[in-house]
Amino acid sequence: MISRKWIVTACIAGATLIGSTGVYAGANLQSISAYLNNGLSIQVNGSAYTPTANGQTLAPITYQGTTYLPVRSIADALQVGVKYDATANQVVINSTAPTSTANGTTSTTSTNTSMNTAPITMTTQVFPTKYLPQDIPFPSDAHATSVNEDLAGNGEKQSFIIYTTQEDLVTLGNAYQTYFEGQGLNETNSIIDSDSLSIVGEVEGSYGISIQGNPLPNQPNYNQINFTWTEQPASAD
Repeated sequence: MISRKWIVTACIAGATLIGSTGVYAGANLQSISAYLNNGLSIQVNGSAYTPTANGQTLAPITYQGTTYLPVRSIADALQVGVKYDATANQVVINSTAPTSTANGTTSTTSTNTSMNTAPITMTTQVFPTKYLPQDIPFPSDAHATSVNEDLAGNGEKQSFIIYTTQEDLVTLGNAYQTYFEGQGLNETNSIIDSDSLSIVGEVEGSYGISIQGNPLPNQPNYNQINFTWTEQPASAD
């Protein structure tokens, strides 16, 4: 089971890191009272369709007479591309058909020819840290622009790293996903495409990770990665 405390911690950490490149979107959030509409069925091109994410069924939401659907799941069903631009805090939908990788991650067929196409080289012990496990890999060209570590309220160790790399997001995301799935990661979110990277999950009783990446608009051929690692004690709920 994913720790609720980890999810909250990841959100707080994300707010801290994203603040280095733009205004945190949480300032625009508004609490509402809505309903999960489990009785509403969906058809796509004449066939019944059930939205899902990470193996879980999603229900439409009804709010003040309007029904809201999960955009990524519906976009996949309609075979259109969808991505989240963290820099602009914007969901982008286009006509590029998405493709599914072997691990179920959705990526678009769009390509960025300016990025490296050679196999990725991952290495360990790239950054001098006190808390981060030294076997966690990073791209060999990673350059840290910020490394912060502290202890949470209950003494859990936390590492927050912002780094830049010329490795493309799809290759980097697949490399991270392969590594962390080998560690037993239970993912709560996974987006890997040429313009957006997001991997969030927890190795139960060990640690949680949040990896967010986007191209740097002022540095062509470079991506910025926000990497968050938080210790999770075995007794976490």
